[in-house]
Amino acid sequence: MTYSPDERASIKRKIAEVCSAQIAEMGLEKVSARSVAKGMRKTVGWLYTMYEDFGEIINAANSMTLKELNDALRHNGSGQGSMQAADKLSAFANSYLVFARKHPERCAALLAPMPISQALHPALDTGFQSLVSHLKAPLAQIMPEIDGETINATAKTVLTALHAIVLLDHPNRPAYSRDVAVDDQLRSFVKAIAAGYSALRTDELAGR
Repeated sequence: MTYSPDERASIKRKIAEVCSAQIAEMGLEKVSARSVAKGMRKTVGWLYTMYEDFGEIINAANSMTLKELNDALRHNGSGQGSMQAADKLSAFANSYLVFARKHPERCAALLAPMPISQALHPALDTGFQSLVSHLKAPLAQIMPEIDGETINATAKTVLTALHAIVLLDHPNRPAYSRDVAVDDQLRSFVKAIAAGYSALRTDELAGR
């Protein structure tokens, strides 16, 4: 069957929605091309007439999660220019934690190892860049003398660290972390980031 470009786009969006719903219900590790095809009432072969590989389907599903997360961050004001830098970082971290508690499996899937895909889904790349942008602004306030490339790299590092801390609150977190008060640790981490980075010299942060 031949589909128009609009029909293909609609079908691909539906596939991503089914995949995202399965991630939320079962966790990423239990989702497969077969389970997504079953959810679509189609064959795996048909699925791959829409997407090149399973990694691309996961990327499309994760892009939906990132859009919702970015919308939540904007709604909660983590990017408001009137806020102090440390308050922006705190608002970002708290919003991330609230979102992860509502959507633990979808959030866990964002930075999980993925099946290899030839190309990063454009919406996924945009979603991650938006998250990074939420952090770049306050980091630039804290370290006004640091160049943009280093700020960008630092924001990605902080994002990855925040994601790891947030996952300590996951329902299936490792036994060693079950006594961790995640809210307190997240608060302490953000304070340490704000205080520590502001004390670093330019050459120290750039690794020179």
